[in-house]
Amino acid sequence: MGTKQIMPGVFEFTDTLDDDSERLEVLIRLSNLPLETRLTKRLTTFEAVLGREEGLEAAIAFIRGEIDPPLLLLYGEPGRSKTHLAVAIGWAFLAQLKSVSYYHVGDLLDALRQGYRVTNSLAPGEFHRDSFDAITNYVKKCSLLILDDLGVQKDTAFVAERLDTIIDHRYVNNLPTVVTANTLELPERIFDRMREGRVVRLHGESYRAIRQRRKQER
Repeated sequence: MGTKQIMPGVFEFTDTLDDDSERLEVLIRLSNLPLETRLTKRLTTFEAVLGREEGLEAAIAFIRGEIDPPLLLLYGEPGRSKTHLAVAIGWAFLAQLKSVSYYHVGDLLDALRQGYRVTNSLAPGEFHRDSFDAITNYVKKCSLLILDDLGVQKDTAFVAERLDTIIDHRYVNNLPTVVTANTLELPERIFDRMREGRVVRLHGESYRAIRQRRKQER
């Protein structure tokens, strides 16, 4: 399936996009991970500049199952590689044929709202993968949930209830969950659960600033 072990307990895809597993293709489609990130946002493409070392170490430990409970909160200002590490963890899980669900938090809430409308249009007993129940069940029960940019969404009763229900279910059932955020100003119950796992601040120079400086130095 084009995978290799890059270190003990950590697998990655090789530089081929040819999949010979129907199950893998389904898992990738359901994961919601952008396909191009399979080659760009990996542990082997991560540049551990000053301030990111602990984040990389935590990502590796998380993949190996060494963080208990399996909850990882990566936080820091924009451009500090939070999404890169979170997505790399997602692809590492998929390389072992484990189900993954990745959402920018705003997109998840939009999908759930749309799911309500889809659900209301269904006949009794009819199933649709974009219905509210289908989306909720998948993000609650998949092998790995990645919530990107928690805290930037507008807090409403709907937002608080949905996110709390999802995180609480995964916390109670010991299901691996990765959250990224710009700050620790998060809903209290969610932060209270996440900090039982591991909380890592990523800091240092922004990747955008690094790229700009390198262009100027050429």
